[in-house]
Amino acid sequence: MGGRKEMPKIKDLTGKKFGKLAVLEFIGISKHVAKWLCRCECGNITVVTCGSLRNGHTQSCGCLRDEKTIEHNTTHGLSDHPLYPVWNDMRKRCKNKNAKRYKDYGGRGIKICEEWGKTPELFIKWAEQNGYKEGLTIDRIDNNSDYCPKNCTFSTMAEQNNNKRNNHLIEYNGETKNINQWAKQLNVKYGTLWCRLEKNNWNMEGVI
Repeated sequence: MGGRKEMPKIKDLTGKKFGKLAVLEFIGISKHVAKWLCRCECGNITVVTCGSLRNGHTQSCGCLRDEKTIEHNTTHGLSDHPLYPVWNDMRKRCKNKNAKRYKDYGGRGIKICEEWGKTPELFIKWAEQNGYKEGLTIDRIDNNSDYCPKNCTFSTMAEQNNNKRNNHLIEYNGETKNINQWAKQLNVKYGTLWCRLEKNNWNMEGVI
């Protein structure tokens, strides 16, 4: 008599690490293949088969493949430059859909200009000629526009935190700029201008 077919014995992979993937739980068998729910180091959740985990074929949600592709195509010899991670993170935010912060950048249409997008040489050269110092971060003057020479500057983290999408736009003499832009044009410290405007009900008249 035909008996009920026994389910294959599944080795528990819960808690194990495969590349950048941490196995969370077993989710079932589909077409005789065991599948596991995993969390990638970048924060994404993905489903991977047991075989792909154990043979090393899948080691991330896809972000590792993208990083290796970038590195493979990089022949600039600048990987150890302090600005290389800045350039690499900027690219990932705009181009890699698996990146943790993609939704706030590439996901809402923010791009990196062609001049900077392929290799870091031109970006690093621009940065060194436009105020980069250790401890500063790259900041877009208009947070709804792209990463490009005309729209980027270097600022402290405190200044950047104040230059958010909801930052004040100030109209003065027929021009509309955010506080960061006015501060640079008027050669005034960002924090100084912010405090003056706050006391003056965000009106430029009488502040300068």
